[in-house]
Amino acid sequence: MASKLLSRSDSFKYKHVQLYKNDRLGVGTFGVVCKARCDQLECAAKLLHPRYFDITELDASSSVVLRKFYQECDLLEQLRSPYITQYLGRWMDPETRLPVLLMELMDENLTAFLKRHQGQLLYNIQ
Repeated sequence: MASKLLSRSDSFKYKHVQLYKNDRLGVGTFGVVCKARCDQLECAAKLLHPRYFDITELDASSSVVLRKFYQECDLLEQLRSPYITQYLGRWMDPETRLPVLLMELMDENLTAFLKRHQGQLLYNIQ
């Protein structure tokens, strides 16, 4: 079960990935977002917190987190919009042996963007 969840892969077009784990952009419950580089492209990388995972044998909660992570990757892979950061792919971190989600790097964080455009954005709540 563990190897099946961890071995998932999609077509990945970059030859070299460098993670800058000390250059954090954000922190969440299950991971951190840091700066990264795919070949020459600066990007953002979402890394799962390794402390939640025993690679040799995943428990039920770790399996659920990994499934949700892969569902997020699968969804982002299908979305194309100028309003959503572009999904670049999934990559395996050789240090933690956990999957990493790679995305386009925004020029600013969402909070700063929303403050800068306050009153200018149209939205619809359904």
